[in-house]
Amino acid sequence: MAIPACARLARLLQMMWQGISPDEVSFACALRMLANSDALEAGKQIHASAIKSGSELNLYVGSALVDMYAKCASVEEAHNILAQMPGFEYDQVRYAPTSKI
Repeated sequence: MAIPACARLARLLQMMWQGISPDEVSFACALRMLANSDALEAGKQIHASAIKSGSELNLYVGSALVDMYAKCASVEEAHNILAQMPGFEYDQVRYAPTSKI
């Protein structure tokens, strides 16, 4: 029997309150659950914990952060995380509006 997402997230938070730092996979899974439930504030708390543990720029955690922020309509923050990820090269493309007459 599968454990509901909210119970898994509660267990993760309980571990964190007890001083146990989650690994990158746990952070990524929690962020994906939050992205799918549109829980931006809880996602920000998980993000802060990932920063404290040094996991923020891990490929899995970074991807989950980008996904969570984008799905929670915080596109600028998603872009900021993406720009910090290792191996990402930003090449700005400018688009000019067009109109049909």
